[in-house]
Amino acid sequence: MIRGLCLLFALSACHLLDPKPGLEMILAVESTDPGALQQTVVTLRNRLERAGVRGSKVEARADGKVRVLLPASRDPERVRTILTRSARLEFRIVDEESPLLRDLSLPSDSPVEHGMDRRDDWSSGTVYQEHYLVAASPKELEAVLASVEVPTSVSVLFGDHPDGRVRTYVVRAPELTGEFIESAETRLDEMAMTHSVFIRFDTQGARMFEKLTEENVQRKLAIVLDDEVMSAPVIQERISGGSAQVTLGGGRNPKETEAEARDLASMLSAGALPVPVTVDSETVLAP
Repeated sequence: MIRGLCLLFALSACHLLDPKPGLEMILAVESTDPGALQQTVVTLRNRLERAGVRGSKVEARADGKVRVLLPASRDPERVRTILTRSARLEFRIVDEESPLLRDLSLPSDSPVEHGMDRRDDWSSGTVYQEHYLVAASPKELEAVLASVEVPTSVSVLFGDHPDGRVRTYVVRAPELTGEFIESAETRLDEMAMTHSVFIRFDTQGARMFEKLTEENVQRKLAIVLDDEVMSAPVIQERISGGSAQVTLGGGRNPKETEAEARDLASMLSAGALPVPVTVDSETVLAP
């Protein structure tokens, strides 16, 4: 009798710990490929599990959409980001010698300005002069770049400027992507008071990263997340060991960057979405 009561209590406790669904999200998947749909479902399940969203349920529907049930106590905006962010991580060499933006003529009243970073490589005597554009918002940069013919060998991406504005980076094709990530975890940079995501590559990714850094010493390596340059440090030497770091924007509350880094780590560990996903509808479920 006592054992039966203990078992009943344990089952009841587990039921109480597992929150009831309070929100239903229907996600539209931009693909008709059944394989892509199934991979999307698996990735979303892994993301929610790694992010600690208990009591969630993800399933594919017959119409090609994805149904997600979430506990009512969770922050919908945070979960929406976890579910829809592509989390496509790339490592690209910055083409500092590119003349693409150097001679671009801008009107005198343009909100976009020219900028230039100069670096001296004393070991080789090379002087790097990286020309870029800077503005208050991405839309202002996009308006100017609409008339620029960008070669297929490079891309123009945006990233934060130290003064709080947005700047351009001319980058080459991806040399390494997040598909080779083995694990990701958060770390606090106590000097900068911001959180970072420390990633470790699998064996193949570690070899590729070591080769990439060995062949591009003294060049800038852009760490790109969903087409946004998160940072572009200079490669000082060949990096072995198979690890890298994604630093989030500084100057913010450490608790804010901690939550962002934790969710990003869960997304990178689970993998990038195979196709774009958007929220089609949201319904609050009755208790």
